[in-house]
Order: sequence, then C-alpha cells, then structure tokens
Amino acid sequence: RALGEDIAAGRIVFPVVATYPLDDVVAAFQALESSHDPGKIVVLP
Repeated sequence: RALGEDIAAGRIVFPVVATYPLDDVVAAFQALESSHDPGKIVVLP
C-alpha cells in the first residue's frame, strides 16, 4: 500500500526510454528484446 502511495505521489518514478503508438507494438517488443536500458518502454493507445 505504501509503495502505491509513493508512486502516486511521484516519490518513485520509472525512467521511460521510449514510447510507441499501439500501431507500432511490434517495434516496441523488438526494442524491448534488444535493449539493455534499465528504463521502460511504453505503448500508447
């Protein structure tokens, strides 16, 4: 519960290394498989 509150309050953030539109979901998965970055890849609707 405390973790969720910290995330909601912005005290914990997750680095995003790339965003992709839903139409490019294949490219997003390819980037995820080939990436060694510690950040997240986000697919947007």
